[in-house]
Parts: sequence; C-alpha cells; structure tokens
Amino acid sequence: LSRSKFKNYNNIVFLDHDVTQKVKSDLKYGFVLSIGVIEHFQDEILQKVIHNHCSFVERGGYLILSYPTPTIIYKSMRKILEISNNWLFFDEVPLLYNDISQFIPNNFTIIKRQTLWFNLLTQELLILKKNVS
Repeated sequence: LSRSKFKNYNNIVFLDHDVTQKVKSDLKYGFVLSIGVIEHFQDEILQKVIHNHCSFVERGGYLILSYPTPTIIYKSMRKILEISNNWLFFDEVPLLYNDISQFIPNNFTIIKRQTLWFNLLTQELLILKKNVS
C-alpha cells in the first residue's frame, strides 16, 4: 500500500526484511517509520524486532513507532469487531509503554510519547532520537 501511495517520491526507501531476523545491512537512515508491526510479536522476539528497527537509524536520526494500546476505547471497539466476525488481526497484542520501553536501547532518547485517540483502535506513538555520541 505504501509503495503504491508514495511511488513518485524518490527519497523514500522501502525495505523488504524479516524484522525477526538479524539485520544484514549497514544501511542507516535519518528517519525510520514503523506502524502496525511490533504489536504482532512478544517477549524475546519483540525485543529483537525493536532492536532491528533501531539498527536502521543513523546517529541523530529518528524512529517513530506506533502500536495499539489497550484503552477502554480499543478494547470496546475490538470486542465489537470480534463479535461481528470483522476482526482481522488475529495475532495483534495491544501493548503498553512498559511492554516496549524495556527494549529501547540506551543510545535512544524518547522525544515524544502520545496516545492517539482519534483512531477507535487507539494507538500509542513514540518518537525516539538516536544519540549522536
């Protein structure tokens, strides 16, 4: 979907990579965006996925993570979708900040943390900046 939407932008790079596997690239980017990915993993695999995302960020660059968080709005909307057989994300696990903050490397600083209430399946947004030193 993103490839078709942003096909006319020359400065956007899309990577085909299994986020559960060790990164085999030295490529670094000033801006890495991850939406709808990390909530499909748990425990050690979640830790590896977050680490792999961070490994693509150059020093001074940014990582934006967005993931569902279990607010009452999220839980209610999801229950309605499940009861009506319209829930598509069978392996999605809504995350709390504490579920992922333990896996953020020490060389990253959290610039912003915000709950995105406009989406009925409430998301939390983290903006991380990789330290220069």
